Amino acid sequence: MTYLGIDPGKKGAIAKIDHNEIHIFAIPLIDTKTYDLDGILRILDSVPCGYYGAAVERLMALPVTMGGGWTNYARGESLAWEWLLRSRKIPVVRPLPVQWQKKAFLGSTGEDSKTRSILEAQRRWPGVNLFRTPRSRNLDDGFADALHLAQYAKDHFGGPR
Repeated sequence: MTYLGIDPGKKGAIAKIDHNEIHIFAIPLIDTKTYDLDGILRILDSVPCGYYGAAVERLMALPVTMGGGWTNYARGESLAWEWLLRSRKIPVVRPLPVQWQKKAFLGSTGEDSKTRSILEAQRRWPGVNLFRTPRSRNLDDGFADALHLAQYAKDHFGGPR
């Protein structure tokens, strides 16, 4: 059974929990602004047994006064993930950040959400690589978020913990 978690931003990630194996991929991009659709499909096709569900973070629109505009365009792009997954017969749930974070952070407090996501991912899945590239010096919150979203999908669609 394979569950996907997708942090849909351009600096996001795709995480797969497959039985006891975890794989995390940076969102494939052609350049800094364009998704590599063939790369995304290669990631989705890399699971021979099929998917049992996916969680794609639901992004909400913002008013222009709060940074809307291009930000809202990116939020619209996140819907494309649901369309892509559903076209491949993969069930999708789209939790708001507050919904998946409530389950992922288990009541931890004190840090910003990016730091909490990384710390909780390290606690829950010790040894998982949260570096975006081999040359990265900082752990990547997009990788941690995608991993938490994959766990959210697993919990939502009834997979064993």
